[in-house]
Amino acid sequence: MKKIGIVTITGGLNLGNSLQNYALQVFLRRLGYDPYTLLDRRYCLWYPFQWSDFLRAHPIKRTLALAFNIRSFRTHLFDSLSRQDGYLRFNQHLSFAQSHFVGNQFIQAPGEAFDAFIAGSDQIWNPYYDQPDYMFLTFAPKEKRVSYAASFGSDDMPERMSTRYQKLLSDMNVISVREAAGKRIVSELIGRDVPVLADPTLLLDDADWRAVAKSPHWFSDKPYILTYFLGERSAQLNHVLERRAKSENVEIIHILDKDHPNWYGIGPSEFLYLIANAKAVYTDSFHGTVFSILLRTPFIVCDRIEKGLNAMGSRLDTLLGRFAFASRRRNLALGYDADDLYEMDFSSVEEKLSEERARSAAYLQDALG
Repeated sequence: MKKIGIVTITGGLNLGNSLQNYALQVFLRRLGYDPYTLLDRRYCLWYPFQWSDFLRAHPIKRTLALAFNIRSFRTHLFDSLSRQDGYLRFNQHLSFAQSHFVGNQFIQAPGEAFDAFIAGSDQIWNPYYDQPDYMFLTFAPKEKRVSYAASFGSDDMPERMSTRYQKLLSDMNVISVREAAGKRIVSELIGRDVPVLADPTLLLDDADWRAVAKSPHWFSDKPYILTYFLGERSAQLNHVLERRAKSENVEIIHILDKDHPNWYGIGPSEFLYLIANAKAVYTDSFHGTVFSILLRTPFIVCDRIEKGLNAMGSRLDTLLGRFAFASRRRNLALGYDADDLYEMDFSSVEEKLSEERARSAAYLQDALG
C-alpha cells in the first residue's frame, strides 16, 4: 500500500480546512492508499505547545504588544481555547505524520518514507496569503509532487508574484485545481492545461458526513435558521433575518458569533450537525455552501460586503454552476429577502456528485500509481 503525505492548511481553527483534510484522507483510503497529513508545528493544536516555535512564527513586536495589552491577550487566548476542544476531538478521525515542517524546513522522521505527496486542497496557493514554498512540495523530488484541487483563492495573480509562481508551478509533476480561475492562472503562467476537480468535501456523501456529525451540548429542538459568515453580515441582512425569525417563530443561530460562546465554540462535528438540521442556511462561505448542498439543506449564498475582501468569485461560481444552483447567490445587502428560500430541488445532486467522484478517483489513481 502506497504511503501518501498530504500538505494542506492545518494551522488555524478553520472548519473548512479540517473537513476537507478529513475528506481527502477518507477518499484516498477507499482508493487503497495510506494517507497522512504533514503539520507545520509552529501553528498546530495537536502537538505540545513549543515556545521556541511560537517565537519563530510570530514577530517579537506582535508578541510584546499582546503581552502588554493584557485584555487583548486574555481575549485572544480564551477565545481560542474555547474552540479548541471541538477541533481536537475531530482530529482523532485523522492520521498525522511524524514528519513535519517548521517554517519552510521539512523535518523527516527517521524511518518514515512516502511514495508521493499531495498538495491540497483549499487555498494553499493563495498569492495574497504569503504561503510557504512547501505548499508546492518543494522538499520532495519532482516525480512525487502532485496537487489535488489546489485553490489560488483569487481570480487573478498579482504581477509581483508571477515569477515566483511560474517557477513553483513548473516544478510540480501533476497539477489539478479547484476552480476555473485556477485553471486559467496555471495556463497563463506555465502553459499547462490542468483539470478542475471537486473540493475533497464533495468526495464523501451525506451519510459519511452524518456519521461524524455531533449534536452540540446546548442544542434544543426549536427550529432554527443557521448563518455562517466569514465576512460581516450587513445591517440590512440582520433585519431580514430578524423578520424571518419573527414570522416563522424560529431561532437564528450565528456560527462564529463571539457574543454567543456556545455558537462560537463549535467544532467541525457540531458544524455538520447544525447544517444538517437547519431549516435553511445563509452563508458567504465556500464550505458553508458545500455542506448545505451535501446535506440537502436549503441555502442562500450572500455576496461579501467588505471592500478589499476576496468576494469569493470563481470559487462559488464553479461550485454553484456545477450543480445548477447559480441562482442561489444573492446580494441581500439591500434588505430584500429570498422569497424562494425553501424552493430547492436537490434531486440531481447525487448524479452530479457521482460523476465528480469518478473523475477525481481516476485522476488520483493515475497521478499516484
